[in-house]
Amino acid sequence: MYKELFQFFSNEYNYFRGQPHDYPLLPGILRESGKSFDSKYRTDFENVYKELSNEFPEKIEYVNLGKNESDLSKRAYQLSLLQHYGLITSLLDVTQNPYIALLFMLSGDYQKYQEPAFYLFSIDDKEKSLFEQVKKNKANERIIAQKGAFLNFDKINLNEKNNLRKIPMIKIVLKFDNKAYEKIVQKDKDVISTINNFEEGGEEYIEMIKQREEDIEKKKVRCIQNIKRELTDKLEEYFYFEEDLFPDFENRVQYLMRKYKSDKRKLTFE
Repeated sequence: MYKELFQFFSNEYNYFRGQPHDYPLLPGILRESGKSFDSKYRTDFENVYKELSNEFPEKIEYVNLGKNESDLSKRAYQLSLLQHYGLITSLLDVTQNPYIALLFMLSGDYQKYQEPAFYLFSIDDKEKSLFEQVKKNKANERIIAQKGAFLNFDKINLNEKNNLRKIPMIKIVLKFDNKAYEKIVQKDKDVISTINNFEEGGEEYIEMIKQREEDIEKKKVRCIQNIKRELTDKLEEYFYFEEDLFPDFENRVQYLMRKYKSDKRKLTFE
């Protein structure tokens, strides 16, 4: 299905993004705090950035939020390096390769029910928009491997005239259709409501409904796991492997360690 979609939209949609969860299309620093980072991080970000540039000047240069496109581009490059090392920033990754985006959508262990999301963007790099390409070199070879670019949300803060072009987008979310199961459960609940004496069968019906609802949740998890497995196998047939997205030593080591973490501590690519 995805291959047919890519072919159908290939003339108009040229950048893509995959997410293992259907969370808002926002860079990490603008997402809801609490799970990934403390809310204080957002207000302290500039200080964190400056501190890192002072401690590691050979790796990172501090570029202030300037008032022109040149400053924004220089800053975006530095933020891409910070993001490469794991820092949450105002950049949102996109890629020119839809199959690489699929790999990111399928990342994670899928031990709980989740609704993976896939985005297609129609981007004209000659127009003013959130789109940002950064220079590619040995320092950020991950971007080369991932055929990556970014949506730079710093541009919103500095766009006083509000003349940024909206980027046309299509969003596809994988969801388990449980309408048929809901009808069965509702029918059981209707039966309970007609029972006058709950001591003569009512409690058994309630327990049966609880068990049925638990079974539905298990089926939802198995369904999404099967889809992940089938899509991953198909991508591997075309020689798309998740580990190839991390060509540099540091990120490859982190990727390998994630594969062997216990379920409670396993990380996903978000």
